[in-house]
Amino acid sequence: MLDVPTIILDIETAPHNYGECMERNKTTDQLEDVGALSPITGRVTAIGTTILISKQQPKTHIFMDQDEKLMLSQFWTMLKALGETRIFRIVGFNIHSFDMPFLIVRSLANGVGLSYYNKNLIQDLRKILAFNQPYKKGKLDDYAKMMGIEGKYKGMDGFHACQLWKDKQYDELRAYLTQDLVITQKLWETVIRLRIYKDQ
Repeated sequence: MLDVPTIILDIETAPHNYGECMERNKTTDQLEDVGALSPITGRVTAIGTTILISKQQPKTHIFMDQDEKLMLSQFWTMLKALGETRIFRIVGFNIHSFDMPFLIVRSLANGVGLSYYNKNLIQDLRKILAFNQPYKKGKLDDYAKMMGIEGKYKGMDGFHACQLWKDKQYDELRAYLTQDLVITQKLWETVIRLRIYKDQ
């Protein structure tokens, strides 16, 4: 099944209504997330996909819109169209704990119906590399640097991505998300090449 089409997936999020992405804790003096990491207090700002089909050039698409409902509808419609012609796999980094649950809950909030997907074909690179254990250390950028892959766009992280959305720097946000997709794709391809992942 390693030749099935693969969708590399990553999302960006922010608090509702352009709220502050981070606030300083008065006790610890540390910056803390105040909404972007929860689908209850946050929203999806962008959905990035790269479709990998054998013998075809990868196709990257960034769904980004002020209208979250429209964006989510477009994403699920794309999955539905792909699923009508073939089995496909979805791959991401921390996708089981973050991306997919966030997309599902925000779809619930917006009344958007999901298209069918096979849960067994949603692969989380973080879990694969942790031998399917809840090992939490190591961010995507850490793995990129370890493997000699170009890291995050301009050294940014999720906080900066949230700020880009708040400041309406959409081209920069698109570039940031696109680079995350590139890193994830290269990591996945390396995992396949080294036989770290094997279909059941």
